[in-house]
Amino acid sequence: MVGCVSALYYCVFGSLDVNTDKLNVYVLGILFLVFICVHELIHGIYYAKYAKGGFRSIRFGIMWRGLAPYCNCLELIRVQQFRIAILMPTVILGFIPLIIGFIFRETNVIFFSTTFIIAGLGDFIYLWMLRDFNKEVMVMDHPNKAGFVYREDQQTTNI
Repeated sequence: MVGCVSALYYCVFGSLDVNTDKLNVYVLGILFLVFICVHELIHGIYYAKYAKGGFRSIRFGIMWRGLAPYCNCLELIRVQQFRIAILMPTVILGFIPLIIGFIFRETNVIFFSTTFIIAGLGDFIYLWMLRDFNKEVMVMDHPNKAGFVYREDQQTTNI
């Protein structure tokens, strides 16, 4: 992914000017941790928007074994709504800043956004798992593990 974005930048602008004066590893590390939390918060905002129970139906946490933060919606919502809630953090923190970074030739923004596109790959796996579902099927995060539960015609199934 980083190689593709770097190649695209080089093709568009002819050189890859990385201004390392602006890079501060500690600041980038702190920003990364903050924006991981923001990524999960964006999931939560969109889940709450679609869930009847709002934020009461949302749970945030960390899977300590893999140090992976998560946001779960514990209420059934439509697959189409679930897809939007899954995709929005990568759009907001990845694709939009990537476009802005290219417009302003800001390599640090491009690096940051590419990192969050990569961080959203797990969300794209969920989207892939949902690809054959009708948009009206009801779905929610599995309460105890990675995956989701869905309901078609009053029958609940785990994936």
